[in-house]
Amino acid sequence: FARIHGVALDYRETERLSATIRRAIEAYGPIDLALCWIHGTAPEALPAVVRELAAQSGPFRLVHVRGSAAADPTRLPTVPDLPPQCRYQEVILGFVVEGRGSRWLTDQEISAGTIQAIETGEPRAIVGTVRPWELRPGW
Repeated sequence: FARIHGVALDYRETERLSATIRRAIEAYGPIDLALCWIHGTAPEALPAVVRELAAQSGPFRLVHVRGSAAADPTRLPTVPDLPPQCRYQEVILGFVVEGRGSRWLTDQEISAGTIQAIETGEPRAIVGTVRPWELRPGW
């Protein structure tokens, strides 16, 4: 992680998101790894990120952090449409089973698990657990 440049923005503003990514590429050079944790309230955000990264020259890696719902056994897995130069990784945030109950992951557990997923490079990583699904904490 020698060259990390964080970019703060509201990803629900798709045009602004795209413009910010273009400015970051101009300022820092091509983006070879993008870590994106985008909630369902912004369905156009991830495609916008992919479009902007695909427009630059060379390959890139997209680490897509998703909530536990991505592991819901009643749903089919989904992967965004991706260009050939994109190496996609999915990180699913699960939960922790403790005794007879469960809890959501802490910020520290999320960070450590996501970093580990980036380091291992596995196409799919689960931070915590998603089984048994019935033990998933309530909202």
